[in-house]
Amino acid sequence: QGAAMQITLSPGLPPATPVVAGLDGRWAGTIAVNGASLRLVLRIATGARGTAANLDSPDQLAYGIPIHNLAHGGQSMTFDVPAVKASFSGTLSAEGSQVAGTWSQPGLADTPLTFTRGSEAAQGQPPARPQTPKPPFPYQTQDVAFDNPVEQGVHLSGTLTLPPGKGPFPAAVMITGSGAQDRDETILGHKPFAVIADYLTRRGIAVLRFDDRGVGQSTGDYAKATSADLATDANAAADYLATRGDIRHDAIGFIGHSEGGMIGPIAMASRPGIAFLVMMAGPGTGLDQLMLSQRRLIG
Repeated sequence: QGAAMQITLSPGLPPATPVVAGLDGRWAGTIAVNGASLRLVLRIATGARGTAANLDSPDQLAYGIPIHNLAHGGQSMTFDVPAVKASFSGTLSAEGSQVAGTWSQPGLADTPLTFTRGSEAAQGQPPARPQTPKPPFPYQTQDVAFDNPVEQGVHLSGTLTLPPGKGPFPAAVMITGSGAQDRDETILGHKPFAVIADYLTRRGIAVLRFDDRGVGQSTGDYAKATSADLATDANAAADYLATRGDIRHDAIGFIGHSEGGMIGPIAMASRPGIAFLVMMAGPGTGLDQLMLSQRRLIG
């Protein structure tokens, strides 16, 4: 890996965010996409550690999408949604109950969108996912953070689950599939990595799952990262586990899903000592044929 590993432990809290006054509440609106109406819900809350904002898209079963760069100056309101490469710019009404503006993302440049505070127009709840683990857990859960020493500006945050007892424990690093994913690999209300981590930890295996660079509490630019770049993130996670006394340093391995099933072997090639690799739906054919097949099926 080159340079010496630098490890930073999180105190268990997400980083503080700036306070953005006057916007707290639930804002709802609809946007026209390809002739259909798509409901959007913006949730803003200010607490002791600043203002946090998330976006829901109930019609797409997408909830809790992180909002970045929320700003409010005068009657202006702006924010970015890096997960979908979108941005919003609008003007608050005099009484502060509506903000009318435009939504922009690839394929939807300057699309009109009005959010109304407290509106129920976009009400929607995610469907029940009974398999998603819920506390209390019979194991330890820790928020952790670590740097990628070969990628400047990449600081990764995740969740480490530890079986009961003193250890040391074998451990698995979870590697997400294609696209910017959070530590649970959340999609359509499902949290497959949380389910797998719960299953393994109950059976004596520690599990580290982390937000992709630029997602959630991790920093960096996912859009500019190749699979080889993401392999260095996986190795940074393995290196972090190797610094802990409660982890068996000879029993650290990778579990990769989809593109993660390709990233895992790339990471192993440059990091000796990885004990195991599990590839879930990893590519089983040449990438040229794989991409052609995907395009045909999508089309």
